[in-house]
Amino acid sequence: MLEGVDPLERIRAEVREETGYAVDHLRHVMTLFASPGTLTERVHYFVGEYRPADRCDAGGGKEDEGEDIEVLELGFDDAFDRLARGEIVDVKTVVLLQYLQLHIIKGG
Repeated sequence: MLEGVDPLERIRAEVREETGYAVDHLRHVMTLFASPGTLTERVHYFVGEYRPADRCDAGGGKEDEGEDIEVLELGFDDAFDRLARGEIVDVKTVVLLQYLQLHIIKGG
């Protein structure tokens, strides 16, 4: 939830809270309705790069908000293989992996 905060500011904070990485250079790639016709929620999608040196804490989310997030880092090939096998079913992850295939890796 944005709660009045700019989407870029919110994603930086969420990435840090959930993954433990401070990612400075993020690029907004699209904004989509979660389910047009039934919800007014829009999801802002971003891509960015990080390095091991960008890790600033353990991540895992905010315990006081009931978050218990396990960070799973996959190489591109592994992620695309899992996507092709239907093992990745979160729509946000699927959209961003497909964006990565089309626009980043293939240079589109």
